[in-house]
Amino acid sequence: MRKDYRFLALFLFLFSTNLFAAHHGHAKLSDQMVRDYFNGWNSANIEKVMSYFSADIVYEDVPKAQIAKGTDAVKAFVEQFYIDFAGARLAVESVTIGTKGAAVEWIMSGGSGDEAWSVRGASIMAHKGGKISKVTDYWDK
Repeated sequence: MRKDYRFLALFLFLFSTNLFAAHHGHAKLSDQMVRDYFNGWNSANIEKVMSYFSADIVYEDVPKAQIAKGTDAVKAFVEQFYIDFAGARLAVESVTIGTKGAAVEWIMSGGSGDEAWSVRGASIMAHKGGKISKVTDYWDK
């Protein structure tokens, strides 16, 4: 019976520690969260994509020399992506999670037949409070 209480106490301690960390901005990105974020891009669901970002999100697209700051500007950036790359798909090749963010290698592709194309790229992400606070994309135009 005594072991049951120890297990319960350990469980409550770990649960409260994780809850405290998430509430105080120490929640981390996970491999699955990053993959779900990219699935949001593939579903063309702007609200889903935006749900992964913090209120002070900064999104930089290095090859296009564009920087969007804040949710309104980033939402406009995402909307423009769906216009510029209509029907494109992002396939995640690898995800590396660090203590302050993540690095993701991906392949974006679109078109079909003679019009098919693909581009390799990488996204570097920072996070805070379990939300993505900065994304810097690198890809070959």
